[in-house]
Amino acid sequence: MKIAFDFQFIYRNIDSFVWGFIKTLEISLLAILLALVAGFIIALLRMSKQPWLSLPAGGIIEFIRNTPLLIQIYVIFFGLFTVGIDFSAFMCGIIALGLHYTTYMAEVYRAGVESVSRTQREAAAALGFNRMQTMRLVILPQAVANIIPPAFNEFIAMIQGSSLVSAIGVMELTQTAKMFSERTAATYESFFLISALYLVLNSILTTGSRFLENRLTAYR
Repeated sequence: MKIAFDFQFIYRNIDSFVWGFIKTLEISLLAILLALVAGFIIALLRMSKQPWLSLPAGGIIEFIRNTPLLIQIYVIFFGLFTVGIDFSAFMCGIIALGLHYTTYMAEVYRAGVESVSRTQREAAAALGFNRMQTMRLVILPQAVANIIPPAFNEFIAMIQGSSLVSAIGVMELTQTAKMFSERTAATYESFFLISALYLVLNSILTTGSRFLENRLTAYR
């Protein structure tokens, strides 16, 4: 049996999918911001020479990275409500997605920092720089070029992972497609359209990553 692809369905309902696309962008960008900031803090704790800081940070990283994101979304969504914290599903999705990828960003930061030669630290110490000055003025500027490619990979993974917040009712792209699929039986059209939108968004990020990587390489 041949199934016709209804382009008119996409034209008639494009506004709803654009709204879902905007929600996906909002969730992803806020989660990325959370992961960037919290990941840097966790990375600093993980690299600390004090075991009472590095060991808990390492434990948090291992625990979150080795449990499914979907389970973490459910735990935060239902767990916060149980203890009397009434966050919206949208906010819970951002928190869960951001915290999950915080651990991946922490490892990206750590790998980038550790890729800088030890002689750079020794030279900074010889110049009288303290630990924070060495990190800010010597290590991080050199580590950025090594951090950008894997960081953008995590951003792309976050955008794809944002589809899981549909499980708690957030009306982003995937939930929008599910709704139209159930109400109109336009399954192919709905999921083809959101696949194309995800592809466009991730392609933009990939292009941006390559552009920044090439620019930074040119200045080395």
